[in-house]
Amino acid sequence: MTMGARQSACIVGYRVDFQRTKSIMQEMLDEAPQAGVYFGDGFVTYGALFYAPGVHISVRDKSQTHTVVEMDELNSFVERKKTDGT
Repeated sequence: MTMGARQSACIVGYRVDFQRTKSIMQEMLDEAPQAGVYFGDGFVTYGALFYAPGVHISVRDKSQTHTVVEMDELNSFVERKKTDGT
């Protein structure tokens, strides 16, 4: 799972896990820099998270949730983490 900043296109939060639980997702949200607006892809758990003072907007077509560049960077990062054991 990733969180990306829209203006900088930087990944500001991530988790590599076997499931997307509310507790794991809330922890990632709490640790990331605070935003005024959060976008999600419609996954049901996003609606149960606490975003205050920001708000969450569901965008099912993912047009506001990530860019191709971010996903390429993430895939490269995860591969490096797999090989260096961290």
